[in-house]
Amino acid sequence: MAGSSKKMRGQYISRDTFEKNYKPIDGTKEAHLLCEIKWGKYGKPWLHWCQNQRTDIHAEDYFMNNIFKAMKHPVRCSVTWYLSWSPCADCASKIVKFLKKYPYLKLTIYVAQLYYHTEEENRKGLRLLRSKKVIIRVMDIADYNYCWKVFVSNQNGNEDYWPSQFDPWEYPLAGVQIPGRGNHPQHLLE
Repeated sequence: MAGSSKKMRGQYISRDTFEKNYKPIDGTKEAHLLCEIKWGKYGKPWLHWCQNQRTDIHAEDYFMNNIFKAMKHPVRCSVTWYLSWSPCADCASKIVKFLKKYPYLKLTIYVAQLYYHTEEENRKGLRLLRSKKVIIRVMDIADYNYCWKVFVSNQNGNEDYWPSQFDPWEYPLAGVQIPGRGNHPQHLLE
C-alpha cells in the first residue's frame, strides 16, 4: 500500500471501517486490530488500532514490531486485542515468541471471525495460544458495543451497536473445539 493516503493506524477507527471489517459473517479479508494497553493496576488505558500493512505484514505483526516494541516499559501490563480475524498459524507462533520476550504482558484476544478455521494449522495455532495462557474468545454483543463506544470515531458514544447478520449460535467453531468442552460457541475457544 505504498503511496496510499488511506489511514492504516491511529487511536480511533472510522464507523465505516469498523462496520465493514468487524462483521461476524462475511467481513472483508483485511485484518484490523483494535488494542487497549493498561500499564500497572491503575493506569489509564492506551488505545490504538492498525490493519495489515501490505500482504506480508499482518496487523498482529505490526502491533508487536512497531506499536508495542516502541514502548519498552518492563512494567506489568494487560493488552487486549479486538481482531476482525483470528490470528493465522504463522501469527500464532509469532505471538508466542513475543509473549516469551515480554513475560510481564498478559494478552486477551477477541475475534469477530475465525480465519480459515477449517485448516488444521490455524486450529493448531489457536490451541497453541490457549496453551500459553492467552485468553481468546469470539466477540459477543457486549464486546461489539464496547469497541463501538471506545474505538469508533464520529459517534456520540451513547448508541449501542448490533452487527448485521449477528447470530452467536451460527459461528463455525466446531473445528477449533478444545477437548473436554461442550459445543456452546462461548466455550469453544475458552
